[in-house]
Amino acid sequence: MQLKFNQENEYCTGCKACQQACKDAHSLQVGINLRRVISKETIDDNQNIKVNYRSTSCNHCNKPMCIERCPVNAIIKRVKDGVVIINEEKCIGCGECANACPYKSIQIQQQTRKAIKCDMCVGLLNEGKNPLCIDACPLHLLSIKCVD
Repeated sequence: MQLKFNQENEYCTGCKACQQACKDAHSLQVGINLRRVISKETIDDNQNIKVNYRSTSCNHCNKPMCIERCPVNAIIKRVKDGVVIINEEKCIGCGECANACPYKSIQIQQQTRKAIKCDMCVGLLNEGKNPLCIDACPLHLLSIKCVD
């Protein structure tokens, strides 16, 4: 079984409630966001400007490059649900995982010099609850889906 975030980005208004809920819950320092809302401006054929928003976080990849690149095996993929987790105690802060991530979802914390990423609020998942970002979205555009 593999859990993935399902995002209906075409309706996202860019309010960043998901991003802020995550940041607050994890007491993240300035510059660290485990979930990010990014914007992209486009111009249509009539020269109208449109802004599209997209909520992004770790994709909990099927074959995570971050796991392969970690020299101390500090990153695991849970067998029961496919969630990718960093063991901060094992992490040496080398940044290899961050460099390997094609989605730029892993960051190195300044204070601890440890890698950090979205863990899908694994503690809440273990209790049968949603990650905080899902419940924070006022338009209910985020969910979790099971992919085989």
